Amino acid sequence: MTTDTKTEKQAQLERFRQKSRELDCDDSETRFNDRLKKIARHEPQKKNGKGAADAEVTR
Repeated sequence: MTTDTKTEKQAQLERFRQKSRELDCDDSETRFNDRLKKIARHEPQKKNGKGAADAEVTR
């Protein structure tokens, strides 16, 4: 790897890290799951195996 290529890759890595910080990203699985729960909703299945959305359609 040439010096220019290495410098370019380091610059790209730094831009990636900066953008990750701006987007509030990290490697914490716990934090990921907490944030996922805020945007994703899970409806438990009914005894007949259909979710609440399916039950409304089959009335």
